[in-house]
Amino acid sequence: MKLFMAAVVLLFPMYQYAQSSTKGDVNAMLTALKSRTISRVEVLRIPDDVTTIVAVTTEYLRKSPSYTIVMNSGFEPSLESLLSGMSSEQSAMTSDLRWGLLLFDKSGHEVGSVFIDQFGMNGYLNGKSVSFSVNMARRMRKFIQELR
Repeated sequence: MKLFMAAVVLLFPMYQYAQSSTKGDVNAMLTALKSRTISRVEVLRIPDDVTTIVAVTTEYLRKSPSYTIVMNSGFEPSLESLLSGMSSEQSAMTSDLRWGLLLFDKSGHEVGSVFIDQFGMNGYLNGKSVSFSVNMARRMRKFIQELR
C-alpha cells in the first residue's frame, strides 16, 4: 500500500503537468485571438476517403493538403468558439491526420497549430501529441460551416 501511495504522489504532478501544459497552449491561442494578434488562419484538409500509403503526419499535411482555406478576416467569433470548446491532454498516440489549423500573427509567424485525425479524438497541439476530450473533427466541420 505504501508503494502504491508513493507512486500516486510521484505520478500526480506529471499528470497535472500534462493537462495544464495543453490547456496553457489553448489559453495562449485564445489570448492571441482576443488581443487581435492572430491575423491569418489556414485550414489544411485531406478528406477522410483519401487513401495514403503511409499515415499522414503534420509535415505531410503541411506540404500536401488536398485543399487549404485561408482566412484573413471574419474568423474571430467562430475560431473563439472552436478554441474555447477544445480540451486535451498529452498522449503518446500517433495519428493519421486529416485536419490542420494554423494560426499566424501579422508578421506571418505561426503562433499556434492544431492537427486532428479522421476520428477527431487524437492529434497534435503545437507539436505535442494529444488526445482530445471532444470530437474535434466534428467541431472543425462546424467551424468551416459557420464561416459560410
